[in-house]
Amino acid sequence: MTLALARSEPTASAELLVPPLPGGAPYLTYEGLAEYLGINHLWLRRHIKALPHEKYGREVRFSATNVAEIRAMHSHTPLPAAPEEAPLVPLATGRTRRRA
Repeated sequence: MTLALARSEPTASAELLVPPLPGGAPYLTYEGLAEYLGINHLWLRRHIKALPHEKYGREVRFSATNVAEIRAMHSHTPLPAAPEEAPLVPLATGRTRRRA
């Protein structure tokens, strides 16, 4: 599945890429977002306090910007490879002192 990405307002850390929502819908429900992200809708319900969303009465909706923010929150970039360390030096082969 290929999605065209549209630029939104820049955030403090980097520019946020906002993908269009499926079917051109302005908002997604729990079930719609869960299907879009490929996760269980119960996970969204359990973690709703930590996720950006809009609430109208009891109805929770996710806009395209909310979806992009959620994806950015859970996106991980691998750390750069560590520089090569100096080779290990072999230890002396003599006897070691015993402690009394």
